[in-house]
Amino acid sequence: SSNQMAAEAVKLNILFMEVVHGLFAAASHCSQGDTVALAEALDGAVAFYVGPSQQVGDDASGFSVYNDAERMGTLFGTVSVANISLVNGFIMSEFIQLQNDFVKNSLCEQQPASASKSFILRANRIVDKMKAVSMQGLIHNLYQEKKLYSEL
Repeated sequence: SSNQMAAEAVKLNILFMEVVHGLFAAASHCSQGDTVALAEALDGAVAFYVGPSQQVGDDASGFSVYNDAERMGTLFGTVSVANISLVNGFIMSEFIQLQNDFVKNSLCEQQPASASKSFILRANRIVDKMKAVSMQGLIHNLYQEKKLYSEL
């Protein structure tokens, strides 16, 4: 129904915004040299991206940005040999690398100004990949002639 479709779109948009908010809150904490707050914000971004009850590479269960990327990867044939969407492979790897570089290796405590600039560049790459999934969804819905989904 159109109500269910609208509810799905709203949920996905809220999750998308929470991921972006978490990434840029982490960058702000990095600029202040606050590794503890950075770790919390980054963990929150990952949690909103992956969502609850999500299985690696599964496009049939869960409701999250991760799950949407898996569905679009399946539809567009952009899935790795490990059966994970290329977008999720990149994003999850980048989340792990951000954790290693900026939290475990304390780059933000050592050089907050340059580290936060680097963090922002990498956060933008994650957001760009997330936007690509949104565009794939738009293309798919236009192709399927699902006007209401396309408008959302």
